[in-house]
Amino acid sequence: MSENSTRPDLLELVVSVLEEGKASDIAVLETDRQSGGLFSRMVVATASSSRHGAALVRRLTRALKSAGYPRAVEESSEREWSLVDAGAVVAHVMQAEARARYNLEGLWGFEKDGGAE
Repeated sequence: MSENSTRPDLLELVVSVLEEGKASDIAVLETDRQSGGLFSRMVVATASSSRHGAALVRRLTRALKSAGYPRAVEESSEREWSLVDAGAVVAHVMQAEARARYNLEGLWGFEKDGGAE
């Protein structure tokens, strides 16, 4: 229990790493009800290129590891979309075209700006 009290808040860590890495259009969606308790928050962020997306994912996984959080990464073959699963928070780092095409906010029942915190 004391281990958790010394770690940064998971959601704050994910968002701050993405902000520091210059991700754009960061949205935080409360997904507890829709995910059946699998994860409580989904973060969706836009990367300017595949290289930028890869750098964001590297930064995020390093930060999660340093803070002692679990992490798993899935990437599309074109590297237009990466998913970082940190347990209670799942982060999607997408290029703008992929983000528009898949519209995760709409798919999960949120308006474009409606789920952002």
